[in-house]
Amino acid sequence: MSTRDVAVVVRAGDDARLLLEWTTVGVHLGRARDLIRAELTEATTAAANRLGLSEDVFGALRALAVRGLHPRAWPSHAAGSLRARAISVESFEAYLRERPLADAVTTLRRLGSTEGRGDVLSGTSHVIEVLVAPSESGASSDAEWCDERQIVDAWAEGREVPSAALALALGAREGGDALRARGIVTTAWEVAPGLHMLPIRTPTIPPATHTNAFLVGDGHMILVEPASPFDDEIDRFVAIVEERRRAGMVLDAIVLTHHHPDHVGGAMAMRDRLGVPVFAHERTRGRLAGRVTIDRALVDGEVLRIEGPLGLELEMLHTPGHAPGHLAMIERRSGAMLAGDMVAGVGTILVEPYDGDMNLYLDSLRRLDARGSSMILPAHGGVVRDSHAWLSHYVAHRLAREAKIVAGLETLGGPATLDELVPVAYADTSPTAWPLARMASAAHLDKLISEGKVLRTGTTYELVRPRSASAM
Repeated sequence: MSTRDVAVVVRAGDDARLLLEWTTVGVHLGRARDLIRAELTEATTAAANRLGLSEDVFGALRALAVRGLHPRAWPSHAAGSLRARAISVESFEAYLRERPLADAVTTLRRLGSTEGRGDVLSGTSHVIEVLVAPSESGASSDAEWCDERQIVDAWAEGREVPSAALALALGAREGGDALRARGIVTTAWEVAPGLHMLPIRTPTIPPATHTNAFLVGDGHMILVEPASPFDDEIDRFVAIVEERRRAGMVLDAIVLTHHHPDHVGGAMAMRDRLGVPVFAHERTRGRLAGRVTIDRALVDGEVLRIEGPLGLELEMLHTPGHAPGHLAMIERRSGAMLAGDMVAGVGTILVEPYDGDMNLYLDSLRRLDARGSSMILPAHGGVVRDSHAWLSHYVAHRLAREAKIVAGLETLGGPATLDELVPVAYADTSPTAWPLARMASAAHLDKLISEGKVLRTGTTYELVRPRSASAM
């Protein structure tokens, strides 16, 4: 069983409704607030079948018991006793055989399902509402409890990111449409008011499998990251935009963060089918010449104002290093950073010599850190809530790897090729990653050469030794 330590309870009069999520596969959400989860296994399927229950009902009941809770329809039990009975599927099955299961089923209601997509949401999740005794909500359970209203208000102010499943639950509950009224329960995950995150399948570098595209705006809209070259994904994305157009929304433009294929694969198809211009940095235009039409060049510090009730603004930040024309963006209302490939929520970022520059990359990371943001929305992986910690980690990681490269040259003791250096400097990494490590090492070595710390002769590298006092 896989569960989270935060519960959401909806209090209405004498009722307290606990929200649970039943998922077939683990869910990666970065640091978004998630629901308590129960996970499907062969053992739970078999036990549910023997009891004549659906898998999601069995999983929800066990998720309650793990925290010392039970449906309101059942007599009270000591929290410790409940937790002990839920330790294993087998012991919990025996416990349920003693309970009035028909009563339990009447206290559970499925609110809806969310389809998993790639790195951010994997698998299909079902959201379940369970009626529990109000006196028990938080009194004896292991979970941290919070009210629906707390999350809605914090989300509206940009302080909270409800997971997609939690957003669905809060929007779908009868009489509790606070999030739905704001449009959060849609075909995309609205991580902040007017800022929708849509993972789209791309031919990117593993472990990532998707690139996060974004629709920004609640009246007019801007599409960031037309990423996928795959026809079915382009069709899906166009359908999402057209659905919003039928509701009276207007797509103003497509914006590229940079020129790499897993970020621009659908740019021309979406430009033509949606009939909107494509914006990017001038240096991105140069890299895409002859492949993607860039209708307007964006510059550092420029602000794109998006008409609509929220009056959203996207501030452009030129952040070279991973790519020469890379743009990160700050959505000013929520303070969210659309980071492109500056950082990732899954895997790491490759900086290599052709497109990249390690000095510029580190400078750009420090600039983003100094700029500040409420959260990071990377192109790959889930939401990152602690922006400062994550950006600092990326700088520290790169410098730590640089130190290992220097130590590797010390160990080798003389001129060394990249093929000789990588197994030493990346001894802590699987050999399957060494081709990428070779490119990253070359970028680090270029930085060290520019600082006068390494000398390159042909295809070999060696440390520059300080001259002794007697030689001066």
